[in-house]
Amino acid sequence: MRLILIVRRSFFLFAFGFASGACKSPNSNSDLEATQSLDPCPGRFQGKLPPALMGQFGQEHSKRFQTTPWVDWQALAGSNGKKEPSALMQTVLQRVENYDGLFKNLITGLTGRIANGDAAARGELGSLLTLLSLEQQRIDLVRCNLWDTNGTIDTMKVRTNFNQDQAWPSLQKEGLKCEGDAKRFRTYDGTCNDLRNPLMGSVDIRFPRNVSFAATKQPFPIHDPNPLTISRELLARKSSDLSKYRKAPFFNLLGSTWIQWMTHDWFAHSRKGRNDESRPLEVGGVKVPATLADPSPNNPPVSSNPGQRPGKGTFRNTTTFWWDGSQIYGWDPATSERVRRKDNRALLLLRPDGTLPTFSEIYGDMTPEKLKSLELSPHEWNQEVTAFTENWWAGLSLLTTAFAREHNRFVAGLATEHFRKTLETLSPREQEEAYQYGRLYISALIAKIHTIEWTTQLLFNPVLDVAMHANWMGIAGHRFGGDGKDVTRFNALAQRAIDVFRGDKDSKSPFQNNALFNIGVAAPGIPGSTTNHFGSPFGLPEEFTQVYRLHPLLPDQVEFRQLSGLLSGSQGEFAFSPVAMTQLTSEHSPQQIKGSNMGSWWASFGTQRSGLLVLDNYPHFLRSLEIKQNPDWARSSSTAKPREMDLAALEIIRDRERGIPRFNEFRRQIGLKPLTDFDDFIDQETAWRVFKQCDGKVYQEYSEFKPRLNLGELEKIRCEGSGSAFAGDLTELKYQVNQRDRLLKVYGTAGIEKVDTLVGIFAENTRPHGFALSETQFQVFILNASRRLFSDRFLSTDYNPNTYTTYGFKSLQTRGMKEVLADNFPELRPMLSKVENTFDPWTRPRKGYDLSWGFDSKNFQKAQ
Repeated sequence: MRLILIVRRSFFLFAFGFASGACKSPNSNSDLEATQSLDPCPGRFQGKLPPALMGQFGQEHSKRFQTTPWVDWQALAGSNGKKEPSALMQTVLQRVENYDGLFKNLITGLTGRIANGDAAARGELGSLLTLLSLEQQRIDLVRCNLWDTNGTIDTMKVRTNFNQDQAWPSLQKEGLKCEGDAKRFRTYDGTCNDLRNPLMGSVDIRFPRNVSFAATKQPFPIHDPNPLTISRELLARKSSDLSKYRKAPFFNLLGSTWIQWMTHDWFAHSRKGRNDESRPLEVGGVKVPATLADPSPNNPPVSSNPGQRPGKGTFRNTTTFWWDGSQIYGWDPATSERVRRKDNRALLLLRPDGTLPTFSEIYGDMTPEKLKSLELSPHEWNQEVTAFTENWWAGLSLLTTAFAREHNRFVAGLATEHFRKTLETLSPREQEEAYQYGRLYISALIAKIHTIEWTTQLLFNPVLDVAMHANWMGIAGHRFGGDGKDVTRFNALAQRAIDVFRGDKDSKSPFQNNALFNIGVAAPGIPGSTTNHFGSPFGLPEEFTQVYRLHPLLPDQVEFRQLSGLLSGSQGEFAFSPVAMTQLTSEHSPQQIKGSNMGSWWASFGTQRSGLLVLDNYPHFLRSLEIKQNPDWARSSSTAKPREMDLAALEIIRDRERGIPRFNEFRRQIGLKPLTDFDDFIDQETAWRVFKQCDGKVYQEYSEFKPRLNLGELEKIRCEGSGSAFAGDLTELKYQVNQRDRLLKVYGTAGIEKVDTLVGIFAENTRPHGFALSETQFQVFILNASRRLFSDRFLSTDYNPNTYTTYGFKSLQTRGMKEVLADNFPELRPMLSKVENTFDPWTRPRKGYDLSWGFDSKNFQKAQ
């Protein structure tokens, strides 16, 4: 009975607003300056759970974990290890008819199993508490961290978790009418996605913020510490051997490439290096222009009241914020027109061999007039034809080619199934409609792949697997394969429960505007649900661009493997031809990516591991990068060769310039506990295992051996006799202690508040099981990942057969990344038949959520 009460109470606390009463809307007229902290929501939930819950549903180390600044849910039972059949889901389905007693019977059944020693049931409740903990964090983030910079802030007098069907004057445009095709299909510039606010999310809309405006005022000088010192001492790879980097065991190079491709769709601060050259910032003797601040009259000015107005100049997004495939299809007339075939407007432009042509092939000799009309820089003339041409390399060519082929495959099927014609007999109007249906389909397919395939591999954790699938297909869809009667039955029950609690729009139900039921885990799935901006205009914030600085994922060279060798088993892990990244960029890309060897390039990206997102892992080639986009400021006075730029140092400068708070303040702002000192970067459990298993003494508390966390003391410890696993822990602990010492050296003995966010997130050694991201990065992800689905009407209200066609909608239900690759590159089918997730290294033996690495191509031989 005591256990039932604990679970009931915890469910009530989390579901109905635990620790959220102190949150005030950042868009209200409250006086934020009256608070002692810059945090707009003091007293919010910070991921630390009640000790009773940790005791009942925690793992062996859960009690110790509560003394750390890190979120507690990662120490709950069920938050790592194997994915077990869902006792929770099965129990719910067994009791759907007993609606009134559902929760009581559910808890009684599960707690009874726990009392009988059923670890799987205990893990189920631990998983449930994890999901509720994550949901409470998301509720507080929605309520407390939506700060608009587009002129709507003074008009927002309500709490942000209300679903407001509101028109904001600053998001209107005189003469713009959302009618006809602008209403049926996605526009290129992103207008008319929200029919009441047609400028929302469109080109040139400002980046909002997820931190208070007061927090964007940097408390430290912009060059303190020196960004080049940070790059050299903390970020750079230490070995000069290009094959040596810290590798992720469960994430491949295709996954690394995918996220760069996605960010090209979501945001860009400038085009062709056209920043503000009147305000140069110096990085190691090279002057770089400042980000081009918005000069328009409507730019909210710097104010003496930073709680109500932005404290820095605001910046515009030069592409659209929507998930609309703009990196493929473009965002303005120049970029959207150049990627289409002229003889059949339904199709994207490809060579007869299915590869992308170059601009020089299509447009002939380069002239200033051609460059201007196509919005290209001279060095891009021999690159492949695509919409987004900057930062181009062979990985982006592979992905763009794959989805261009998928678009053309789709519209060919659409011609037959929807128009009842052949592709060649479509009228000009039908060709245009087929192309726009293709854009809708590809954009939604990319969103689906990113949500339930890419993210679940990046965050290789059973609870996050459930959460991401719930976002897309509902709570039950993941457990039962995404279709079938059980899914339909459970989703209908979940929707009924939400509707009963919420009531109709005139209801006085206390849950009418409760965030749990407006956001929830989207039991039936977000696609198809009601569009919801949660009271604040949609846009991806500056903080979102910060947490997607993921360059350590990239290697310095690609390990090129022949597909035939992999399939025959004659090419092992170390049998490859190294190709330097510098030989795969810009105009070098089409020389490498040819139709005859494209299958081998895909296999190479699929089998090579990405880098870890940690310190000491920033690629060499990006720290000596030639900036070609704007040679006027990149060239020295004595030579015509562009100077080399340290991109790691530039990223530090850009964060400081754009008002990204330093690491500890960043964590406070987004509802996480700050670190107390540099020792918090050391993973306590790694240290605990080493001292408990290898030191020969009995310890009760972490504090007993914390003073011995120095390299001199660690050299005295030997783990060889205790097994290789603990020896590995000792090696890792030495690395982390050395890392702490170098952080101290760069930032100073009292400089924990000075640590840059980019450095801090890579220095987080305590992470949930299987997380490539740090928990600080993930917190920003929690807020924005679901919001970009809820706010996009093509991925929410209008996600239906009427919008996508019956053929298109059915295709979205059945296709994913594996189908895209197998159907458009059939030579890959033998490999892909044995791959569960295309972003997991294709040769890695996959055992549940085990993180170990292995290279085994024997399964591919069997598949043939």
